[in-house]
Amino acid sequence: MRQYNKIADADYLRLKANYLSDENLLEDFFEEESRQGKSPENYFVYTHRGVGYSADLLLQTRLNDFFDTVERIPQFSFDVMRQEIGETFLFYESKSSAAFLRREFAESADQNNNYSAFRLDSWHMIYRPSRHFGFLNFIPRGGIRETYFSKTRKIEYYQGIIQMTNEQGVVTNIVVDKERYIDAGSALRSLPELGCELSYKAFSTWGEPDFPMRHVIQPYLDYTIIPEPSVKKEELYQFDSIDKIDQTHEVKIGMRNKYQTKIDDKASDFADINTYTIYKIHREEGEDAISHFYYDAEFDPLESVKIRSDGIYSLQNSEFEKLNAELQYESEQMITLHVEYRYLNLKKISRLLSTDLTFFEEQPWSFNIFGRYEFEDSHMEEQGGYIQRNYDCLSVRTGYSILPGYTCLLYTSPSPRDS
Repeated sequence: MRQYNKIADADYLRLKANYLSDENLLEDFFEEESRQGKSPENYFVYTHRGVGYSADLLLQTRLNDFFDTVERIPQFSFDVMRQEIGETFLFYESKSSAAFLRREFAESADQNNNYSAFRLDSWHMIYRPSRHFGFLNFIPRGGIRETYFSKTRKIEYYQGIIQMTNEQGVVTNIVVDKERYIDAGSALRSLPELGCELSYKAFSTWGEPDFPMRHVIQPYLDYTIIPEPSVKKEELYQFDSIDKIDQTHEVKIGMRNKYQTKIDDKASDFADINTYTIYKIHREEGEDAISHFYYDAEFDPLESVKIRSDGIYSLQNSEFEKLNAELQYESEQMITLHVEYRYLNLKKISRLLSTDLTFFEEQPWSFNIFGRYEFEDSHMEEQGGYIQRNYDCLSVRTGYSILPGYTCLLYTSPSPRDS
């Protein structure tokens, strides 16, 4: 169930709830939702947006015991957008949150590993943008992040017993050394941060007066230094990215290319390509200063066609670790085509092609065919289709899916529509 309501001009309400009979339900019957994430989200969010700020109240809990979940009961967030302080040419930005957090592991795991804590986090940053020589943008910044944790963790070592059975069936008890995390006291972590961004833009134009073209190029450097935290991440229970923050000293070096045309006297991007790498000044022993190249690209050659791609290239292995590309085509009230290619090269190589074609998606009756093919082992992982009847707030779908092993599944499912 998903619900999105605009209560007032500045107030919004979002609700999402998923209760599943088993952990494989989405993979078996709702492939598109399964690709977005195996563990479905369940939350209630109330948002108020004011002039230059926003406030959120989030309730997030677990409805399905067979998934790992971070519960937030509740979490309150308050963000101040970047804005000038009076007429000082200084700009201020902040993000603050207070949350009661609980990490719940799947029912098949050891329930004794569950943990919880209260966390109060507040991040504040000051910027001083300036321009030099008529073209060079320089934005130094400085700020601090203060985080209070009601609990920290420490390692406790103990001896455990495991049983080994030999071929004759004789059982032997073996004493082994084990370790586990136990609760420690509260802590306040202070994280000062300094940095600066340096960039400039250059462009050239060409083409006919009725259809001008422009190429904008923007090289940039982004320097960041965060000293060693007063409370290290190894001492903290892990809930999200806030708990993973560690000592950082690096420079992000990149270049952005935009290709634009003019539509209705406004600049319109039909290509936006961002490439960058990260030079690590502070690094672990044996870690390379520059290990990867990254890119993100968006192409909008036609109003009905959108192309997205991103990738990570490993310099050490001289090959891509990750490469994604997707194409979406929408014709008015007729066809929606989505083609996606995903390449992943970590522990093993995967080259997956997915296609999804829907006819009359916004009409009372819609029809779909889809498929997924793995090139690495030359195997059709899934193919199928469905017929769907759409009502105002409900859709009823029936279709088939052929899964690995070539087992045919027939299903009929009601699915809520966004209202």
